[in-house]
Amino acid sequence: MSNLLITQIVVALAIVGSIALFLKFVALPGVAAREGTWPRVAAVFLGVSAFAVFAALGVGIGIAIIWLWPQIT
Repeated sequence: MSNLLITQIVVALAIVGSIALFLKFVALPGVAAREGTWPRVAAVFLGVSAFAVFAALGVGIGIAIIWLWPQIT
């Protein structure tokens, strides 16, 4: 296996795992705790927006590390 393939597998597993954990710990409890369609939709929307913010922060930190790596080492 090449290093690129290993990296791609790790990234794919991280994406699948984070989505599964988001569904288990954020989306499903948020939907189960609400009654009615609109409160459930709002709970899912707020959960997805929080997930997007944290994902964007992670990507931004990763890009910053890659960009600044020559100065770090």
